[in-house]
Amino acid sequence: MLAIILQGLRDDDLDYVLSPTFIHHCCYVGLDPDTALNIKIKYLRREIDPANLLADPRRQRRVLDD
Repeated sequence: MLAIILQGLRDDDLDYVLSPTFIHHCCYVGLDPDTALNIKIKYLRREIDPANLLADPRRQRRVLDD
């Protein structure tokens, strides 16, 4: 589910980010609704750079281990 969220942000899929499904997916992975809404707001304000988001957990571990 986290990969779906990150991919939606990276693909600049505004239909997904603006939909209630985005908040639902964020809550499903353990974020509270306020945090999910803050992510949405920061994304729309371009305070989050989608190009720097990691969608592959294996890649994330490699980066953190280096």
